[in-house]
Order: sequence, then structure tokens, then C-alpha cells
Amino acid sequence: MAVLLVMAVLTGCGGVEVDVRGEGDRSRTAADSSTPNPESTAEALRFGELTLPPSAEVVWVGSERGLDRLYLLVIELDPGEVDQLLADSGFTVALQEQQPVHLVAPPGYDLDRIEDFASAQDRLDPTDDHPEVFRQVLIDRDNPDRTRVFWWLFTT
Repeated sequence: MAVLLVMAVLTGCGGVEVDVRGEGDRSRTAADSSTPNPESTAEALRFGELTLPPSAEVVWVGSERGLDRLYLLVIELDPGEVDQLLADSGFTVALQEQQPVHLVAPPGYDLDRIEDFASAQDRLDPTDDHPEVFRQVLIDRDNPDRTRVFWWLFTT
């Protein structure tokens, strides 16, 4: 059900804010070399209660506002810090090997081409800062030197 709602949010009405390695310039792609807007990044990390380990770099941030809220993040980090990212972010659901994610990928990324991956979904209880938040994660391990982590953070 949550997946369908995210897809509806992605394709439905509401404003889209995309910050792809730039300062909100929607014409850029994931291959650009600058970094996402720090305010957009901080807002998304706070919303999803994500805590980044030292080597982590947020390389893509996007959000959509409508009836619900959606953030998409792409984070790259050293492979040895993936468990730390999940643990420090309170993500305790076991990852499922080769479990596809049926959500819209950020522009410039093709999830169907990833060969070595795992994914899972959990949820955060409502707080004074946010309503109930669902967190879908996909860990892309195709590059043995740098792991790419996709996060979809959304309300329903």
C-alpha cells in the first residue's frame, strides 16, 4: 500500500523540488559534479532521522510536496560503513538480498542495472517533528570501493 502511495505522490499533483548535485537547478543530472544544497540535505536527513558516517557523501536529494511528503536521497560511502549508517539511523529491519524496489528512481539512476543489492523498509513512529514516516532503502554494492545507498522517505 505504501509503495502505491509513493508512486501516486511521484506522479500526482504537488510541487517537486529536485536538487541533483546543484543548487536546485532542475536541468542538471546525477552526473554533475557539484554537491546538493546543504539546507535540502539537512531537511531530508532530519525528516528520515538518518545519521551519516564519516565517509558518507549525499550526491542527490529530491523532494515532493503534495498531500504527503516524499524525500529521495542518494548517498555514497565506504562499504564498511553501511552497517553503521543503518544502525545509527535506527534502521533495524533485516535487509533482503536481491529484493527489488518498485519505486521511481532518481533521474540519472537506473535501478534495474544494479546487480548486487539488498533492500528493506521500516517506519518511524510519529513525533512532534514529523508524522509517521516510511523509509525504503536500497543498498547498491556493484562498486566494491564505494557503496551507493538509495533512500525513499515518505508519509502516507
